[in-house]
Order: sequence, then C-alpha cells, then structure tokens
Amino acid sequence: MPTYFIITELEGSWTWQDFLVEGMEYEYCTTALDIPEEAIEYIEVFDDSMEIQLFDDAEFANEDWYIQLVNLSSVSDVSA
Repeated sequence: MPTYFIITELEGSWTWQDFLVEGMEYEYCTTALDIPEEAIEYIEVFDDSMEIQLFDDAEFANEDWYIQLVNLSSVSDVSA
C-alpha cells in the first residue's frame, strides 16, 4: 500500500503561495484532501509540489480520502 505521495496540482482555490504561511500545508491536507490528521506522518512543501508521507495502516486503503489521494497524486510504494 503506498504511503508516500507527491502532489503537483492543488484542489480548489489553493495556490502554492498559500503554503508560505506556516501550518497551511496541514490545513490543506486535512480540509481540501480530507486526510485525517492522525494519518499524516509528515508533509513537505516545495515551490510547485508537496510530499505527503502517511503512517502505514492498511485500513486507510478503503477510505474515500485515501482513494482520492491516490488518484490526485504521483504515488510510490517506497516509504521515504
């Protein structure tokens, strides 16, 4: 089950400049992507991409937010 994701296109009206404010990456992931906060191991934002590392939990695979995340991102089976 992939736990590492790269986002290159943002949902809704979000822009990459929004993430210049500390903590906005968590706000984006928990509101726009509906990822539960307890599922997020870390998030790193770059100029035009975002890396999301989730904790490894097989129960996530059937969740709507996880399926959406897989569809929106580039995924890797290799944990960072």
